[in-house]
Amino acid sequence: MQKLNLRLKELRNVFKLTQKQFAEVLEIKQSYYSALEIGKKSLEGSKVPKILFDKMGVSPEWFYNGVGNILNNSNGTIDGVKDILLNAYTDNFVKKMKKSDPFTYKFGDDLRKERPELANLVYSVSEYASFTIDIEKVYERYLDDCLQEPQTKGYKNYFDYKNKKIKYLEQFLKYAEAIQPLIEAMRKFVCIDFPKFDEFKILDLEYQASLGDVQ
Repeated sequence: MQKLNLRLKELRNVFKLTQKQFAEVLEIKQSYYSALEIGKKSLEGSKVPKILFDKMGVSPEWFYNGVGNILNNSNGTIDGVKDILLNAYTDNFVKKMKKSDPFTYKFGDDLRKERPELANLVYSVSEYASFTIDIEKVYERYLDDCLQEPQTKGYKNYFDYKNKKIKYLEQFLKYAEAIQPLIEAMRKFVCIDFPKFDEFKILDLEYQASLGDVQ
């Protein structure tokens, strides 16, 4: 079952969908999808495989056994399916928003038209949030595992252990220059600037008070 969660992630990356978009297409909550992708939830008894096969044209043989093409030959190309999924996601999302929260839908639509830079900011933060789980898994699998590996596992002595660890970690050194500015930017974004933004909470309390919800 562990390999199935990796294939889910591979599908999402192939179709270039965020976790939120993919969850919408699969008709499940994003939190449940996230748990599936990192292996904390099982697909046993889930409707997800049926949707993958019937709606997306994913090959059961590939999904369960890793054999053959991702898509059944009769279901077109990856790009074709990707367009269908994105359109389905957009249509479903719009219908739900119009029905359940018309003000939010109208505001989102106006924001995209009138202040695209603000709409892009919201989307960028959403994209970053969807990557945090992937980043954590990369750290755990490729870096933390290296540091935590038992010293008795096939090493001649400490110097052999040290040299092999350093050689392994040096593979990732090329990313350091790109990662550091990102860390600094996100530290400022999350730890310094955002705690100051309490105005929305105040507005929300004022709104609830106007409805008689807050004394």
